Amino acid sequence: MSKVTLNDLANLQNETTAVNTINGNNAVVETAFDNTLSRDGTSPNQMGASIDMNGNRILNLPEATSDSEPIVLSQFNDITTAAGNVPAGGSSAQVLTKNSNTNYDMSWATVGANTAAYSIKGNATGSPATATDISIPALTQKTVPTGSDIVLVVDAAASNALKYATLATLPSATGVSNIAGNTGAFTLSTGITNSVNDIRLARGQLPGETSNGSASAGNIGEYISSTVLAGSAVALTTAVAKDVTSISLTAGDWDLTGSVFTTAITGTLQQIEAWISSTTATQPTRPNSGMDILWNGSTTSNMGVSAGAGRISLSGTTTIYLSTLMTFTGNASAYGFIGARRAR
Repeated sequence: MSKVTLNDLANLQNETTAVNTINGNNAVVETAFDNTLSRDGTSPNQMGASIDMNGNRILNLPEATSDSEPIVLSQFNDITTAAGNVPAGGSSAQVLTKNSNTNYDMSWATVGANTAAYSIKGNATGSPATATDISIPALTQKTVPTGSDIVLVVDAAASNALKYATLATLPSATGVSNIAGNTGAFTLSTGITNSVNDIRLARGQLPGETSNGSASAGNIGEYISSTVLAGSAVALTTAVAKDVTSISLTAGDWDLTGSVFTTAITGTLQQIEAWISSTTATQPTRPNSGMDILWNGSTTSNMGVSAGAGRISLSGTTTIYLSTLMTFTGNASAYGFIGARRAR
C-alpha cells in the first residue's frame, strides 16, 4: 500500500481544475514529509508509533549515557564479562548475587536452601562471610554463664522482633504456675512438711499403701516370689546340692527370704543346709550375707529350716536360686519358698 497517493492530471485545458489538483497533490506531499524522520533533526522528528525494522539492524549507535538510551553490544559485553561479572554455570533455583558494592562482580547463590538438622545458618567467623550451617550440638558449652553473656529473645511487644538480652537482665523465676498441668493451691499429704523454700518428707514418715494393692514393677516395694508345694517336691540325693526353686530379678536392691522343708523321709535325716544365691545348686561360703542356715541332728520326721534373710544388689536381670543340701539315709524330697522385695 502506497503511503502517498496523488491525483493525476488528464490535461491542462481547465486551468482552475488543474491548479486545484496540483495544490492538493502538494498538500499531500507536505503532509507525507512531516510524517517522516528527519536526518538533520528538523521538527517534527518524534515517532508516533513503533518502528518495524523487519529484521534489519540499526547501525553505528553511540554508547548509552542516560537511562533512556539503548546500549550497544560492546557495552553489554563490558558489563557482563568484566572481572567475571556474570559467572558461567549455576543451577536450577539459583540466583545471581553481588559480591562487591564497587563493581558488577557477581556469583551464583542458592536462596532458601535447607538448613542441616539441629543447626542454625549464620556467620561465626568474626568477619564478613557467606552464611553456613552451624551445628548447635557442636558448639562449645559454657558451663558457668555470667551476667554479661548474651541470649536471643523474641520481643512479643515488638511484633516478635528478634533481639538479644544479657543474662543479668533476665527476670528470676518467682514461683511455679502449674505442676504437671495442675494449678491452684496444693494440699500437703501426710508426712510432708513445708517451710520457706523447702518441701520435704518428715523423717520416718513415708506414707504407705492404704489398700491391698501391690507395687508396680520397678517401683520400691515390688515383690516377687516362688513357691513349691509338697506335692511337687524335688527329689534329693544325699550330700548333693539341689535347687528347690528360683525367681528372676531385674536390676536393683533386693531383700530376700526363703525356707526349705523335707518330705517323703524313709530313713534318717542327719543334716539340712538351705541358702539363697545367684549360682545354681552350689553350696556357698558361709555365712553368705545371712542367707544360709545349717542344721545338724538326727530325725526320721519331716522338718523345715529357714534359708536366712539378706540383701542382693543387681546391675542387671539375674536368676536367684533357693537351694538345699541334705544328708540322709533312704529317700528324701524338698519343697519351699523364696521371696524378694525391692528395697530401692
